[in-house]
Amino acid sequence: MNLKYRHQIFLCFFAAFACFTVAVALFQIRWERSIRIDDLKSNLDNYARICENYLNRRDLQHDKYPDGMNALTELMPENMRITVIDTQGMVLFDNKYAHPEALENHLQRREILEASTKGSGSSIRISGSTGLDYFYFARRFEKRFIRIALPYDIEVRNLLRADNMLIYFTITFFVVLLVFSTYISRRLGRSITSLRNFAISMGSDAIRFPNTEFGEIANQIISNYRQIEQTKNQLSIEKEKLVQCFQNSDEGIGIFAQSMEPVFVNTHFVTCINVILDGHKAITSSIFNTNEFALITNFVQGTLSSDNRLYAGKLAKNGRFVSVKCAVFADRSFEIILNDVTSSETTRLLKQEMTNNIAHELRTPVSSIRGYLETMLEQQNLDEQRQRSFLERSYKQTLKLSELIRDIALITKIEEAPQLFASESINLADLLGELAEEFESQLNSNRINLEIKVPDEARINGNRTLIYSIFRNLIENSVAYAGREIEISIEKYDESPDFYFFTYSDTGKGVADKHLAKMFDRFYRIDEGRTRDSGGSGLGLAIVKNAVLFHHGEIVAKNRKEGGLEFLFTLKKK
Repeated sequence: MNLKYRHQIFLCFFAAFACFTVAVALFQIRWERSIRIDDLKSNLDNYARICENYLNRRDLQHDKYPDGMNALTELMPENMRITVIDTQGMVLFDNKYAHPEALENHLQRREILEASTKGSGSSIRISGSTGLDYFYFARRFEKRFIRIALPYDIEVRNLLRADNMLIYFTITFFVVLLVFSTYISRRLGRSITSLRNFAISMGSDAIRFPNTEFGEIANQIISNYRQIEQTKNQLSIEKEKLVQCFQNSDEGIGIFAQSMEPVFVNTHFVTCINVILDGHKAITSSIFNTNEFALITNFVQGTLSSDNRLYAGKLAKNGRFVSVKCAVFADRSFEIILNDVTSSETTRLLKQEMTNNIAHELRTPVSSIRGYLETMLEQQNLDEQRQRSFLERSYKQTLKLSELIRDIALITKIEEAPQLFASESINLADLLGELAEEFESQLNSNRINLEIKVPDEARINGNRTLIYSIFRNLIENSVAYAGREIEISIEKYDESPDFYFFTYSDTGKGVADKHLAKMFDRFYRIDEGRTRDSGGSGLGLAIVKNAVLFHHGEIVAKNRKEGGLEFLFTLKKK
């Protein structure tokens, strides 16, 4: 908020006088309080000296203090507490406490410590023996400390409170100064206001102002006026540049007046409107009467009674998605930005579908493991054979979870961070030999014969993990779905200067032709004999396809005439 000049002057005076008043008041309070405390200490010191003289004249022994001091304490003020402490800090007498020998050592009390070094000391604190606030004063003598204390109640507080007369006088003086500063600031403000009005109404360069501070202000105003004219011209040029920028923008930009009539629209805006409204409409206020723009119309009209001036949404029409942003300006005009986000929205939906599929795939093994473990925990009398059976089933489900997590991590890395895969020279025959050893047990148990026809000299410069995953997932797919007592063949049947041509086939059940085009989709399952219970993660063939693409190859699947499934794919040599 911009304040007028006279208000600024007044605030400066007010701040200065307020600081001065507070400083004087604080100084006066502290100074007068210190004087009153010194007076109180002096009085208590006199009582301490009286007690010391009394003890010296009577020459009382420690065990005679209670009886000998009673005559003296009866002459003292009723609320006064008298404590005699030896030089070692032991309490010898306390007129407010019947058993002083039970009190702890007082040598570390603040007033005693101060009296030990300075001869006298004082403090205000809560008594550990009575639980009351006291003002303590202690005086060190040759043989003992004598401490005099008064309850720190209203009476003592008022005694130590500073006199407010000076504060009242200071406040009165402060008010008078404020009145004076108000008068001065108003006079200066009127002069400056008159000068401002004169400068606004100036009409020619012939105007001359006196060589004073106000004259300098007036000349500066004229200079600023000329700069404003120059800035106005520059703004006109920048406006033209901005219009050109809007025209070349990849987003659809439309600016509308408060009446909803268009002020400016670029070509992308017109294109997006035609996509949304499914036609060829002129850009007029009539577009806001359509159902597609009902939300924007309500938002623009509703901002009259709301502070929210930004709207963001999304429109879907004919399989396309358009993001919509609307901003309402202070003059009630508004801007609409349209952007075709079909590609990003499709990607988002695919990721959402994958997330749902992953959750679905995780639910089955997790539920199974939980069910087995809950049964074992709740039914503790299960025989050992049943328990082992449940543990084996749980272990089997954890293996499925591990495979799923491994495959998800691998396919995500292929798609989102392919640069992280290092390349090396790979001997395909050696790699397939390792793979055969890995699957030897499974192949034998299912009576499956694996035949590898890849020459020893066949080498590929690629990522070993991905190449291995191609053949591993194909074999896993055959073992899981093709059936028992089948033949699996891996053969390099051709090559070119840049590529190897491979065929992978089995003599199993094969699949219906309608599934061949979708076999490489994530989590795609074939209902005919390929259930979730018998299958893997549902990502195996998707990993195969992505790994082949990573090595600049292609892959297709088809049914063999003799029965079974065949995969034809290429891998780039380097």
